[in-house]
Amino acid sequence: MHAIRMDRHGGPEVMNWTAIPDPVPGKGEVLVRLSVAGVNFMDIGARTAGGPGWAAPAILGAEGTGRVTALGAGVEGFAPGDRVAWFYHPGSYAELLCIPQESLVKVPDEVSDETAAAVMMQGLTANHLTTETYPVGPGDTAVVHAAAGGVGLLLTQMIKARGGR
Repeated sequence: MHAIRMDRHGGPEVMNWTAIPDPVPGKGEVLVRLSVAGVNFMDIGARTAGGPGWAAPAILGAEGTGRVTALGAGVEGFAPGDRVAWFYHPGSYAELLCIPQESLVKVPDEVSDETAAAVMMQGLTANHLTTETYPVGPGDTAVVHAAAGGVGLLLTQMIKARGGR
């Protein structure tokens, strides 16, 4: 299989399409064949500066969608062929990856792989902001400084759906 790997931190030139061994799922892990990788600002930060879980060399990417191809021991609730999505699992710019079962959600048939990959991290961030950080309710007024990006666009929609303005 192949993955986009960085051998050192830096600009886009440090990313390489690299052949690596196929991963094998361990206990509690699910082997997934990637269909769509989400791309986030966090990926740029990981590539340029590193951070927790991003020491070079590393396979980039932290979210995506794909299909289950194999199960490690003890995995329940998933089967080969299931469409799944995840976020914040380093190494998602790979054709295959092993993900802990508790990090996966099944993707409903009516949601495309592209949509699922695009909304995991940003959607959960926007949801957290509108339900946990400040539970937006009818009549609440919110100011969203950057409604053009992924989080801002979803945040604006969630505020409106919860009755805010």
